[in-house]
Amino acid sequence: MHLYSGFFQQQKSTGKAVEGLIELTQHKERYALATLQMNFIAENCERIMILITYLEATRSPLAVYTYNRLEDIRAFLTAGTKKESFGPKTDEELPKLPVQDRKKIVKTFNTIFEKALANMRLTSMFILAWNFVKLLESSSPLHSYRH
Repeated sequence: MHLYSGFFQQQKSTGKAVEGLIELTQHKERYALATLQMNFIAENCERIMILITYLEATRSPLAVYTYNRLEDIRAFLTAGTKKESFGPKTDEELPKLPVQDRKKIVKTFNTIFEKALANMRLTSMFILAWNFVKLLESSSPLHSYRH
């Protein structure tokens, strides 16, 4: 984000988004918190995005592969509910915060993992059910007569 602060200040736009970004870059504490949050997102969402990309790119994912990938993400999210280290850049920014703020943001990050895990449980049930139906359809004796 530090790369863009000069760019934002040169903008002649009076849009709220640009004004908000300029204001953010001028407040050291809020800027540090925004940088920390962006690093957390960048460092911890990659595995989820890989799974989403995999599922979107596959027309008919196989249940075994999908199950293994979902289990990997579940383990990652479960570990995230208790950890205090979230990636090199995030960990570099955390000590810059006062201790109380640091504890609060770590708890917030853990809560994000907890909520993602709860949502993932619902999603994985749907995906596994969908794959089961697809496998049943493809192995059904009627399948060969539909084409």
